[in-house]
Amino acid sequence: MSPVTPIGLQLYSVRHAMDLDAPGTLARVANLGFDGVEMAGLHGLQPGEFRSLLDDLGLMLVSAMVGLSPDGLSGETLEFAAAVGAPWLVVNAWEADFASIDSISRLAASFNRAVEQAAAIGVELGYHNHFWEFSASGAGAAPMAEFVSRMDGGFLELDVYWLSAACTDWPAALAPIADRVRTVHVKDGPGTLPTADWQVQPMTPAGTGTVDLVGMLAALPRAEWHVVEFDECAGDVFEAIAASRRFLLGG
Repeated sequence: MSPVTPIGLQLYSVRHAMDLDAPGTLARVANLGFDGVEMAGLHGLQPGEFRSLLDDLGLMLVSAMVGLSPDGLSGETLEFAAAVGAPWLVVNAWEADFASIDSISRLAASFNRAVEQAAAIGVELGYHNHFWEFSASGAGAAPMAEFVSRMDGGFLELDVYWLSAACTDWPAALAPIADRVRTVHVKDGPGTLPTADWQVQPMTPAGTGTVDLVGMLAALPRAEWHVVEFDECAGDVFEAIAASRRFLLGG
């Protein structure tokens, strides 16, 4: 791939290890050569303590996943962002939010308010997709494009695995939104949708599954980060994330 694009790890991938030993797990991630991490909770640490660990290990903080309400971002969320020093915050929404044009418009209004709130403390806001944004609904064949057309600011964090699982013609789905993508979640595997109770099939190292990662990453040349993520992993997750990093480096 492109060795000039920094490679991060979404810490949700190693959430169980983080719960047991957050400092040791972060050190292990740094030793694997990752440039930065995305937060998925504090795992018992204080925000300043978490950031100090990253700084000591030479890991950049890419972003932190936070919640979005109809009123945008809560004061508590904004205080957290300032305390941990996150340059970017990332939110997501749910299937019902993409069920109709009206629901997408309400979501966009909340997101746009959150963009302004984040900007007031010097932080940028992104939106992270799952599969429903690219599945036909009452909003039409391209719900994600409808949402992006209503975004007044902010950026996209594109999960290419769920894009690939949701639609067969990913180039057509990507074309109207590619310019807004700044972070790419790199993941591979069987490419199946979750079950009704959100059971996810284990994912595999990048380059060993069904996702056209080479084509997708080539279609997103403006991405500033490639972020490895595993929702589930059948084998040793540290071996899998190391293999995914090697893939991104062209190995």
